[in-house]
Amino acid sequence: MDNIQAGNFIKYLDNKWRIGKALDMGWLLDILYRGAPQSRSCYYTFEFSLVSKDKSLRLLHLNFYNHSTNDLMLDILKKRATSISRIIKYIKSTSGYKYDATIMRRIFTLSSDFLLPVQFGIVLDNKGVQAIKLYLSIVNQNVKQVILFASLCRLLDLKQQRLKRCFTNMHLDAIGIDFLPDCSFALKIYACQSEPVDLDYIASIYGRQLKRRDKLLRPFMSLIEEISTKEVGFLWRVSGDSQIGSIKIWARLRESIPFAALPHPAMVKGTSLGTWLESAGSIINRVKGRVSYLTLENEKPGIYFR
Repeated sequence: MDNIQAGNFIKYLDNKWRIGKALDMGWLLDILYRGAPQSRSCYYTFEFSLVSKDKSLRLLHLNFYNHSTNDLMLDILKKRATSISRIIKYIKSTSGYKYDATIMRRIFTLSSDFLLPVQFGIVLDNKGVQAIKLYLSIVNQNVKQVILFASLCRLLDLKQQRLKRCFTNMHLDAIGIDFLPDCSFALKIYACQSEPVDLDYIASIYGRQLKRRDKLLRPFMSLIEEISTKEVGFLWRVSGDSQIGSIKIWARLRESIPFAALPHPAMVKGTSLGTWLESAGSIINRVKGRVSYLTLENEKPGIYFR
């Protein structure tokens, strides 16, 4: 979606759920749009997500670029950091939102050191801003993951050895940081398998970490099995003392597709997953969104669309 399409969707969701009044979202979208380099070597889009039992506006602005000279990539990252910092200062001045500025500067430093694209996200509901999100995209980047992960752990004072199991038999896809209203932060490690994906392995690790049965796991995996996926993996949530908390399964589609093109396996029909997907689809179809990801976390499915 471009900024106009994104703005129309935000208006629709605000009318439906009464959210978005805390910020001037038109201004925010414009800053993100204008801050993205207008070049054939760069790709940007707005992406939204819906999560079961959650009436929040979940916005992502994605910005990728083809590899070029280091100086050009550093210039792109500098402009990106300037745009995001401007938005965060606006959020702070408007709502009094507190965030850990030191950690944020370290994330931008890590991005520059390894020339990693920075993605920006925000979660907003009728009570205000619930999270500011930054992501460092690692997939398809020419970077040594071991060195990058060691640098991340050093910057955030995390125990590297304890967290290595997050990407056993997988490769790093992205690093996410949620800046929360109480000035704390939460780390997210995205790891995945590319084709051929071992879905049995994915399901077993998810169940082991969850430590209980997720009644939506089997229908969700049956759905994933019928979709042309590019990667399937986990989001591991990590606390400031290096403890691994919850886990989410995510599946990236090979290419974004209309909601109507999603398969409807027999195992999904008649389940709460199937019912929720129908509800989410009615929203996505209103804006002609194209599905890009599917997720599952603790019996809460999610869907991302652009």
